[in-house]
Amino acid sequence: MKVHRLSDAFDIQRNMMSVMGYWHTETLTYFYIIRSALTTSIFLISYIGMIMQFIHVIGDFQKLSEILYMMTSYTSYFCKLLGYLYSRQTFLSMLRHLKNPIFQDYSIELEHHLTKILRLSILITKLYRVSCAIVVILFCVYPIFDNAILPTPVPFDTGRYTFIMYIIESLALLIAAWNNFCLDTLSVCLMGLAIGQFDILKEKFVNFKQIATKTSLENKRFNIESELWKLESNTDNIIKHTLTNCIIHHNALIRFVNQIETIFSFGLLAQLLGSIIVICNTGFFLLLVSPASLQFGMLFSYFITMMAQLMLYCWYGNEIMLKSTEIGESCYLSDWYTCNLSVGKSIFIVMERSRRPLVISALKFSILSLTAFTSVCYRPFVILSIWFNWILSDNTMVLFIFCITSTFDR
Repeated sequence: MKVHRLSDAFDIQRNMMSVMGYWHTETLTYFYIIRSALTTSIFLISYIGMIMQFIHVIGDFQKLSEILYMMTSYTSYFCKLLGYLYSRQTFLSMLRHLKNPIFQDYSIELEHHLTKILRLSILITKLYRVSCAIVVILFCVYPIFDNAILPTPVPFDTGRYTFIMYIIESLALLIAAWNNFCLDTLSVCLMGLAIGQFDILKEKFVNFKQIATKTSLENKRFNIESELWKLESNTDNIIKHTLTNCIIHHNALIRFVNQIETIFSFGLLAQLLGSIIVICNTGFFLLLVSPASLQFGMLFSYFITMMAQLMLYCWYGNEIMLKSTEIGESCYLSDWYTCNLSVGKSIFIVMERSRRPLVISALKFSILSLTAFTSVCYRPFVILSIWFNWILSDNTMVLFIFCITSTFDR
């Protein structure tokens, strides 16, 4: 059975972001705006407290490291949210574009391509949601068992407002994790839709002549009086029409991928930069704390979640690159050589276009791929190995610059 609405693939994200008031709709109600303003205000109170603490302990390396990994994650999330909110019109245009009938114009035999990738995306969404929930719970309960005052320290005495501040920080952590999960998995589901559509399009290009021939025979069945020359002419027209349909589908997919990149590109840049710092800083603390402590479990779950987050982006981005270039191979494997010259020219143009892969980039600085994933993961461990030797030196700024530039290592 066909997926009648491609937007069903991200129903979970739509419902969750609507609760927080961040899902883009054609019309905004006052209640929707109030919800968005409330959740943003709670987050900003905690985020500003982190920034104040960061400035307060900037001369103490250990306390600076303790606040850095959480503040970096908050900054990455906030940048992703700002990029998403800024691209409101592009997002709404993309939702309208997904309703294009060309995305549904395929035989039922090809449905398994889309079903397979959507099931995988939904499974990843559920697993990632569990991982984020574990991190939030551990960060919220850790202060209780560790005799700490708040999940993240502040540079002033909270006094009798300690409990209120604890509630605010816990809610801010929940809001950040909630929306960060939605933005991550929303981009993954959208890229998954593109991958499934590319698989369908590959089959359509390989079998475009067989599809046209089958259509022509069906027309003959219902038009017995057609003469042979009319039938042949009709077959040529159907072949051209079928190929044109495939080309329109290809162009629609190119536009769809470009829209995904426009919406999430700025947030992806912040994510790659933040991953370098967070993975390195969290790995540093994992070497210092006892494996039997609650803090180790908290940091380890956070570390695994960050690695999974980065892996999702890079794997799906890599798949889009591969699938988009495989379109040319599918064209070559078709029966183009048995068709007329105009069909051959059209096939050649599509093959030339597919030589340039479609990519999801981080604001054009870095391309999401498995190569980028290995680079981003490798650099923090290199930095970590020399961190202990530089920890008391005056080369901290050099180390910071090395962290940033290593993000864009191809």
